[in-house]
Amino acid sequence: MFSGHASVLEELRNKFKEQEERMVTILKEHEDQKEEHEKQKVEMATILKEHEDQKLEMAGLHKHIENLLQLQFLVVWYSAFKIVEDTVHEAVNMSLRRHNALAKRVQKMLISSGKLESRQIWSKYATLEMILDAIVAH
Repeated sequence: MFSGHASVLEELRNKFKEQEERMVTILKEHEDQKEEHEKQKVEMATILKEHEDQKLEMAGLHKHIENLLQLQFLVVWYSAFKIVEDTVHEAVNMSLRRHNALAKRVQKMLISSGKLESRQIWSKYATLEMILDAIVAH
């Protein structure tokens, strides 16, 4: 009768040992999973930090691009202004040359007709009104 109990007890001990070994294996796997999870958390934190750094870098790049676009606008505006300014200067110089040529012709005409003495020389800044008055008077 006791021998039957001893074999049942031995069988229970063996099952208990098996369960204990399974529990140790499960605990070991759980510890491994926890370590892996901690590694993944560190990796994720690193990725998030890199992402934040990239966002800051992109914000800096956007600001730099905005500044470049403003600078480009100013360069284009200045170039257009220079073209207009040069054109106006050229037109004014051409107009002054024509004005001076006309003033010289009118002077010669008035001197040859006796309306103006040769010592009365107009300055090169004679106004168009003076020239027209002289032509009308002639």
